[in-house]
Amino acid sequence: MAISADQVKALRDATGAGMMDSKRALEATNGDLEKAKDWLRQKGMAKAGTKSARTAREGIIATYVHHNHQLGVLLELNDFYKREVLLDQAWAKDDKRTVDQMLKEAIAKLGENITISRFARFKVGEAS
Repeated sequence: MAISADQVKALRDATGAGMMDSKRALEATNGDLEKAKDWLRQKGMAKAGTKSARTAREGIIATYVHHNHQLGVLLELNDFYKREVLLDQAWAKDDKRTVDQMLKEAIAKLGENITISRFARFKVGEAS
């Protein structure tokens, strides 16, 4: 079946996919727009799975300074959340619970608010 430029444009507008990916999706699904959307979605999930093991080399750096200038944040964002974000990491002494869960348990036990104001991550063999 011949795929028209209008069909490709409609799929691109609906999904944001590239022109050639849209054309391939329409060809694979015999011009069915809804099936082509599913085809693109499945292809995207397969690509994401292969990329998840890669080291993130792109991302953004964000900063925030509170209006009273007594709180500041420097944040690097780039899809390794559980490996790098302290509160989502497994607790060192019990890997069935997260640091966040342990923090909440300590707050409940002590009856005092606890905040982690800073931490450093060390791993043998990594440069600081």
